[in-house]
Amino acid sequence: MPIVAKGAKTEAQVAQLRALGCDFTQGFLMSRAVRYEELKIFLAGHSRS
Repeated sequence: MPIVAKGAKTEAQVAQLRALGCDFTQGFLMSRAVRYEELKIFLAGHSRS
């Protein structure tokens, strides 16, 4: 089962989580929280089709 850690704010935290076997991280280091409307616009501009 994949492991996701939430709340990563620094590169050091991500490195430690990876060292502990965490598969995925999310948090302000990757992106600030965005509204659904903003996400739709972002994804529309980055579609693979």
